[in-house]
Parts: sequence; C-alpha cells; structure tokens
Amino acid sequence: MKYRLTGLEKVSGAKFIAAFANIPANTTILDADKNRLSHKKIVNLVQAFQLIPPSVSVFSLVDNDLGNIEAGKLQQFANLIPREVCSINLEKNKLFHKRGNELASFFAAFPPNLTKLNLSHNQLKDIKDGNLDIAFRAIPQSVRALNLCKNRLHLLSLDKLNALSNTLPHIETIVLSSNEIKRMSLEQREALGAVFPNVKEVYIVDNKGQKVSPCLETSLIKSLKVREEVPSLLGIASFFVAKNKQHPQLRDYKQIIPEDLHDTVDHALSLSPTAKF
Repeated sequence: MKYRLTGLEKVSGAKFIAAFANIPANTTILDADKNRLSHKKIVNLVQAFQLIPPSVSVFSLVDNDLGNIEAGKLQQFANLIPREVCSINLEKNKLFHKRGNELASFFAAFPPNLTKLNLSHNQLKDIKDGNLDIAFRAIPQSVRALNLCKNRLHLLSLDKLNALSNTLPHIETIVLSSNEIKRMSLEQREALGAVFPNVKEVYIVDNKGQKVSPCLETSLIKSLKVREEVPSLLGIASFFVAKNKQHPQLRDYKQIIPEDLHDTVDHALSLSPTAKF
C-alpha cells in the first residue's frame, strides 16, 4: 500500500508528528516528497520517523532540499530512516551543496538493507570540493540499483572520471541520461563505464525519464564498454508495444499474433516506459 504525506511544510511540532502517527500500519511505500523536511527541527524528525510503520520498505524523499541541511544534521537524518527501508528516492535534493566527505557520512548512515538508491537530479558533478569519489565509495555495499540521471556527468573531466574508477563495484543496475552520454567523448564514456565494472543492467533514459529505443540504448551502452549486446527483434517489438499500449489495435493482439508470444506481449503491456525506481 502506498501512502502520501502532504502539506508538512506548513506545519510543525505536534501537528507535524501527528501526520506520521496517521500512517496506516500496512503501508509499504511512503511518499514524503516536497515537504521541506530540511527545515524541520531534528527533535521533531526523531519523534516523527519513529512512527513510520516497520512495513515501509520504499521511502520517497524527492525535493526536500536535503542538500541545504547542516552536515551533522544530514547524517542524523539518514540515521533516522527506518532500518527496514530497502529503497530510497533522493531525487532533486540539491546534494551538490555538500562536500564529498559530507555526502560520504550521509550515504554511510543509510539503512543496512538498502538495495535501491535514486540520486538523480542532484548535479553531483558540482559538489563543493569535487571529491565525488569519496562520496561514491561510501554508498553501502548492499545497494545494487542506482539512478544517476541528470547529474551533469558529461561535464566531469577525464581525470575526474578516472578517479571514480571501480568506486561502485557492487552496482548491478544503473540508470543514466542519454543526453549526458551523448555529450561525452569516447574516453569519457569508457571511464564512466569503469565506475561500475560489474553492472549487469544499464537503462538509458531521455530528459523525461523515458527509456530510449533499444537500438540507441545498445549503442550507448556499447560505448561505455560495460557489456556487449545486440538488440533483439523481440526486445524492439516489446519496446514498441510498451510505448503504444493505448493504441486501439493492441487491444485485439491475441487475435493477430501467435499464441506463444502472448505472454511476451502481456509483459510488455505491463511495463512502464520509464526506468525510475
């Protein structure tokens, strides 16, 4: 069950804490986006976060201005996130306002069971001291899926990218921006691929978070030198179905295509065109 917390930027103290007390006990996905949590007193955050049900495994904290929290408080904030949470969305939190060691302390305090982390739209290229390698090395080893879209990675020099080499060996799934990769030289692309040498799945998305075509995706992935793969005809067809799932002719597909492909099309129709997590 998904539950959304709204309007918290307008309340404080007892009313703020009460909002967390009202979270249903069977909540699995907690959406606390756009609530300016960075402006809340740490004592209130402590009391509020203690009320988050243990059933919550996905915690979305999009656009809460966390990058402007004082460094010590930011680490405390991470420590308050329930230990049961395995997926955190930190999109649009201005994390570039922090130094590498400050982000490292923040990341290191994440829940021990964290497997998915969204750091998109944080302009990580621009962190204060440029020591992104220190921050990346602190991302918990438990994290397997990472979203790095829209972090201006194409503006990192080759030396900076080389400094990031093998900092994320535990990452198996990565999401990257097509426009950023396109703006990189071949040397930069290879250096970026070396950041996560053991990756198994790479998703390339456009500026709207939509997955690019299989052919373009394969071409860009190949330039990262992370894995070799040729787009299959079935993969291209599935992409087309997912993009055009509302087309009236697809409603009667079972009368048109062979029965042994029905499960594949059913799966494609269930897919989201985005690669967010």
